[in-house]
Amino acid sequence: MLDYALAASTDNASVDEYTAVHTLYNLSMAAYDSGDYEKSIYYDTIAAKKGYAPSMNNLAHIYYSVEGHIDEDLAFYWYEKGAAAGDSYAMNGLGACYKYGIGTMPHAEKALHWLGKAADYGLALAHKNLGAIYYEGQLVPQDIDKALWHYQQGEILGEPDHSWLGYLHDLKGNHEMAVHYYQLDYENGSDVGAYNLGICYSQGIGVSKDLSSAITYFHAALERAYPHAHLELARIYVSEEDFADESLAKHHISEAEKAGLEIPQELLS
Repeated sequence: MLDYALAASTDNASVDEYTAVHTLYNLSMAAYDSGDYEKSIYYDTIAAKKGYAPSMNNLAHIYYSVEGHIDEDLAFYWYEKGAAAGDSYAMNGLGACYKYGIGTMPHAEKALHWLGKAADYGLALAHKNLGAIYYEGQLVPQDIDKALWHYQQGEILGEPDHSWLGYLHDLKGNHEMAVHYYQLDYENGSDVGAYNLGICYSQGIGVSKDLSSAITYFHAALERAYPHAHLELARIYVSEEDFADESLAKHHISEAEKAGLEIPQELLS
């Protein structure tokens, strides 16, 4: 609390290399939250040059992702400095740089090394990034078991990605667990979560087939601006005898076309 109070009282006063790093960091965060990125960079640069790792990570984040301030070389520089100083978020960022070739050449081994170190520090975000790598199968051969394990570690650390947990369980044939996570994703307001539940209920995956419930979830997906649900509703009204409705089918096909979706041939015949 004293740090925040000092930061507030110092905001309009001069700061220099003698200002406490915690004060500089708090000033930077306040400036960042208000959208004053130049001031945020100013404060964090002073703190970073004094060896404060969280400020190194803040600088890297701005140079990595904030429009108008993106500088790949500086992003890599400060992530590398922050990682060497022991900041787990900077380790994660450095891993991302090596994955995507930001400020350096892409390097699979170094990406896994730094993401792994961040994960070893208990950073849930790093586990989720590793899960994505093992699912994508580009830096390393695809390994669904490892991908799922890392997403599960993220959940244990308090930052679950319900959508991916559901999808990976689905891929492994753990359909009831998939429905469990899709339901959590839906309850958190996810458009994809609503859509995935609609698929499960429309096809009887992990639950008993229930087209009324499927329709409800597909409409929820549409309310959350996920237009692919139009195609699934059209399929129901075209192919499910008890729900056949030519007018509704045409409506949803038309809405899917307006959304720029490709219409499957079986819905056009």
